[in-house]
Amino acid sequence: MTPAVCVIGSIGGRRNVDIIIVMKDNNHRVSDAVHYNIPVRVREIVNGHLLMNERLRCQHNRTILDEIIADLIDYRDTLPSESDLEACNVL
Repeated sequence: MTPAVCVIGSIGGRRNVDIIIVMKDNNHRVSDAVHYNIPVRVREIVNGHLLMNERLRCQHNRTILDEIIADLIDYRDTLPSESDLEACNVL
């Protein structure tokens, strides 16, 4: 079976840098890794901001919200898009 080479994901904040070799049998593993890691990372970002503010009590909640949103957008921009995943047959 010949592997398909797809460029998806990110490294160092640059999109589409990682090369993932996808065998037809393993497409679901790539899709699951992307799909199930998103909520984990989102929780880490949000909880990290909230916990730090609870400890430090030095920021207004609106400022924290703005920082959470900015970090989530940065994270989103590192993820492969649906069309990237579809092109690799891992959607």
